[in-house]
Parts: sequence; C-alpha cells; structure tokens
Amino acid sequence: MDRRQFVIVTAAVGGRLLLDPFAPFAALRAAATQSADALSPAYAESVEISGLSEDGTSEFEVRLARFPPHSSGTLWATVCLADQVYNVALDEVRLAVPGRTHVEEADARFEVSDASRASARLERHREGPLIGSARVAVSAHRSVDPPSGAGSEAVTIDARFESAHAPVQVLPARLEVMGRVSATVRTPSGLFTIAGPGKWHEQTGNRPRFAAAFTYLTATGRDHGLLAVERQPAPFGFAWMGGETLKVKAVKIAPPADRRAFTVELEDGRRIEGETRTIRTISTPIEGQRRPSATIQVTSTIGDMIGHINDWTG
Repeated sequence: MDRRQFVIVTAAVGGRLLLDPFAPFAALRAAATQSADALSPAYAESVEISGLSEDGTSEFEVRLARFPPHSSGTLWATVCLADQVYNVALDEVRLAVPGRTHVEEADARFEVSDASRASARLERHREGPLIGSARVAVSAHRSVDPPSGAGSEAVTIDARFESAHAPVQVLPARLEVMGRVSATVRTPSGLFTIAGPGKWHEQTGNRPRFAAAFTYLTATGRDHGLLAVERQPAPFGFAWMGGETLKVKAVKIAPPADRRAFTVELEDGRRIEGETRTIRTISTPIEGQRRPSATIQVTSTIGDMIGHINDWTG
C-alpha cells in the first residue's frame, strides 16, 4: 500500500481499540481518498485542539472546519484566563489552500486565512506520537456568550500538543486522542501560558448540519482519561487507562446541572462511575443556535480529571 494512503484504522479485540496504520486500502475511510474533483458538495473536514491548566482556571480551544467544495471554512476560538473570557465564531473564512487536506498522510496542515478577520494554521505529524500545533490570530469578543462574527479584542494562540496514547478512531471518519498541551496566549491584558491536559480530534466526510441530540463528555488526568458520548442510536467513546484504550459500550449522563452523575460501561464489562462539577459555562454561536460547553472537574472511579461536557439539544 502506498504510504500516502496512511490512515488510522481500529479494530475491537477483547475490548481494546487497536490501531493498524498500514491496513489494506479497502478498510480506509472513503471520504479521505476522494479526489479534489470528486468531492461531494457536503464534504467537510474539521480539526480541534484544546488544553487546560491542571485546575481548569485557564484554557483555550480552537476548532477549524474546512469546506473545500465551497472554498470556505469556519473558525471557533476560545480563551479563558480565570474571569477573562475571549470567544469568537467566524463563518465564511477563506481557505489558505484550495482542495481537501490529505488526512491519510502522516503530515497534514489545516489552514484558513482571512486578512481582515483571522488566520489559523493547525498542523500535525502522525508517526509515533501524534504531535500537533496551532497558530491562531483572531479578533474576539470578551464574552462567555458572544454574537457571531468578529469582535474587537486581538487574541493570538501558539500551542503544541503531544499525544499520550495512539489515536482512536471513535467513528468511521473521526479520530480522537488525549495528551498534554503547552500554549502561549496573548490578549489585550498581556501574555499568558497554559499547560496541562489536552485533546486533539479530526473528522472528515460528508457532513450534515448538526441535528441529532447528544451529550459529549471528555476529561483527562495525567495517565488516564475518558471520552463518552451519549446519543442515539448508539453511544461512542473510549477510556484511556492502564496504558491502553478501551471502547465504550454504554453511557448514561444526568441532565444539565452544576453537578452531574455519570456511568460508563466499557466493552470488556468494566464500569466507570463519577460526577462532574461545573467550573464555568460558555456558548458558541453556530448554525443559528448556541453550542453550550461547560468546563468541568471530574471525580471518578478511575481518578480525578479535568475537561468539558457539551449538550447539543438538536
């Protein structure tokens, strides 16, 4: 197989998610191998990097989505520094390079550039540990609940991510990986650093607009983590613990509240129980609705963690 067709493929074996970077081409994601001329009008790709301080008082998140058939993209960026929150969601941002990103290769660059509003470049290398980086400049709103479009607060983010385990293909066209992040953030208030647990994810393929309701819980400690998504028709996610990743079989999360109990059953029969406690809440304007997100501290039977819980009501 040509190494240009390199992509993550997973198989569930005894509850473990195994990764074969050189699986036969027939098992690869069809969406990742479309030619630039053959892309469906609904084809999209997105990449996200996020990181928090150990106590959750500081954090950042960047999500970049590219729509190659339309030569445009979207960019969300959030920075929280104690009680300072900078937030922005931009639509119709120009692509820096036309065509799709070759996510099947070991190296990939996702980039948008709009000189009047923002620029963002997220890159990753995927041989051995996944190493990701982000350089972002936006004009944000100083708000936990901003309107859509650019604000007036200049914010830059320079971040680096290193994976703590092999990436996991949680859905046919989506990978998620936990690790550590270090970032330098500049806001009108000065220069700040954020270091602690982090996450990287990528998704490609024909993308319908957000529709079905779901609750997305992700949290990470120094040597363990949990991604659990409660949705219909089936949940997805994985637990990272004991040096391995284990597929999620069932998820139950209490309704939105300051404290929320959850139970996760893994494919090998083990259960994880815990509770989330909200540190802060923010929202991002997307597709005519508000995407809520809560930064959380987590106590659980696999250990304490820090992360996020998001509820999309559909």
